[in-house]
Amino acid sequence: MMKRAFAIIVVALIAAPALADGNAPPRFQLLTTAKSGALQLQLGEKAGRCTIRNAPSGPEQTLEIGAPCGFVRRSETAAAQSHSYSAAGSVFVIAGPPAPDAQYTAQGSVKPAFLCANEGQPVFVKNDAIRLGKPKQRALGFCHRLGFDEKDFYGFAHPID
Repeated sequence: MMKRAFAIIVVALIAAPALADGNAPPRFQLLTTAKSGALQLQLGEKAGRCTIRNAPSGPEQTLEIGAPCGFVRRSETAAAQSHSYSAAGSVFVIAGPPAPDAQYTAQGSVKPAFLCANEGQPVFVKNDAIRLGKPKQRALGFCHRLGFDEKDFYGFAHPID
């Protein structure tokens, strides 16, 4: 009985400060990571938006796409895809929340297992600085587990729109 009472008191003491401050800003919730040279990029979620930072405590930048989000990869276990260009630096593409399964039937060869999103945003890393590109909207165009060809990364690095 004493142990249970002690455990309840400890939990209450730990939770009390968080519960008391209803105005506390949302905390960064880590979703996934990727390396870019010496940088450890972390994607997270904060207040329903995707965020990125250099680990462990670099400044967060909020992307213009929703969460959950993830780096575009060729498969579930592959490293985040990126390509480098002299003017843009290393280009990563962040895929937004996966589309509903019902949307895949209209697109043919794209399967729900690829976890494709309808929105994505490029991120550029150059000289240890992270810069956000313009978000894009494309039905099932940003797949967490399908990846892009190099020409797609080139298009993000050298936009014509």
